[in-house]
Amino acid sequence: MKSIFENWNVFLHKESLVESYIGDWAKHSTLNLGQVIRHLRYFFDLPDTPKLEAAKERAKFILNDLVYAMLPPQSHHTPEEIQEITGYSYRELLRLGFDPDFKSA
Repeated sequence: MKSIFENWNVFLHKESLVESYIGDWAKHSTLNLGQVIRHLRYFFDLPDTPKLEAAKERAKFILNDLVYAMLPPQSHHTPEEIQEITGYSYRELLRLGFDPDFKSA
């Protein structure tokens, strides 16, 4: 009888599959939204590119990142890639999307 209660206790305190799936999705979306913010910030600025062409390219990047923010990460990332972002806070992921050189403390 004790093992039933122990298993139940473990089940109750373990992160459910749905929570993990939604959490991974939310973190992945946060990273992509950081990328969108970066593209908006530098909308007319691409190296060796006229401003109008840079804006067109950035608009494509923004659309691409918004689409991938909506898609579940499991549809286009490996489990290892998804696991990589789970250790970051939402603030760090937003910053990492905006600044690829950002290193969290």
